[in-house]
Amino acid sequence: MNDTPPPMQPPALSAAPRRPDTLWPTLCHVCGLAGGVVPLGNIIGPIIIWQVKKDELPEVVAHAKEVLNFQITIIIALLACVPLFFLGALLVFPFLLIVPLIAAISIGALVCTIIGIVKASEGRFYTYPCTIRFFK
Repeated sequence: MNDTPPPMQPPALSAAPRRPDTLWPTLCHVCGLAGGVVPLGNIIGPIIIWQVKKDELPEVVAHAKEVLNFQITIIIALLACVPLFFLGALLVFPFLLIVPLIAAISIGALVCTIIGIVKASEGRFYTYPCTIRFFK
């Protein structure tokens, strides 16, 4: 009698379901961080990706528009702090009024951008909160 078990067959490899291409949508959101390194890189980056990949990957267009809308909204919010600085200089110390506001806008933008990067890398679409829709 033979006590050896029959040879085990390796499990059959099945074709994994094809995931959507997430590199370019994720890079659109990563470009939102480029404004801290390159002036207006947070605007120029998504525009370049949008124009280069719009025919090849249609989902990139939606991501690029969303990133552009959010980044333009953040720039407008930060530019609105300039008159508040002068108003604050007349009323109270400007740092008591402006620095917390700029910090809140910047930290909120950073957090939302990171969430957008994570969602795009998972193949999902992220709608940024409090965004003015310039591109539809």
